[in-house]
Amino acid sequence: MSYSPIQDLVAEHLRRARMLRAEFEDERARLQAIGDNLLAEARAAEERAAEQQAAEQQEPITEPHPVIDFDAVRREEQLRDAMARSAAEQARIATSDNEPRTGRHRSAVAEHTPESWAPAGGAPALDDDQLREAREAIARSAAARRAAERVEPVDYDGYDQESEYFRGKSWFG
Repeated sequence: MSYSPIQDLVAEHLRRARMLRAEFEDERARLQAIGDNLLAEARAAEERAAEQQAAEQQEPITEPHPVIDFDAVRREEQLRDAMARSAAEQARIATSDNEPRTGRHRSAVAEHTPESWAPAGGAPALDDDQLREAREAIARSAAARRAAERVEPVDYDGYDQESEYFRGKSWFG
């Protein structure tokens, strides 16, 4: 320290200015390095996007096709046909006159089993109208089951609290 308080103040000020300049330079270098890294990442991303676009233009990407189990499809179609035939037969039995149903019903079920289940003799085919009616009955029952799965909000006497809340006037104006 010197004998002059002004010189001491100037020396302290210069020392602090040097420290601040050093801190400023360190921070500027750190931020410059971060900025350089960000620019390098952006350039790399642009290059990857350009390479990917060029690769897409060269060869179209094809997705692998799923493996189809034709035996399962055939079995499912046979099952659907058997269900349609049995539904049509049951509908025909229900609408028929007061005939003894037990023996006839058993024979109808035996007649309309799929070929893979039937004996070597094979099963007679139903006409298109009966099959169409049976398929429509199956579709109606499936639609009814899907509709039963949906849950609708309960509305007692036409009062719906949520809609009243959103339709009501605001207290705030």
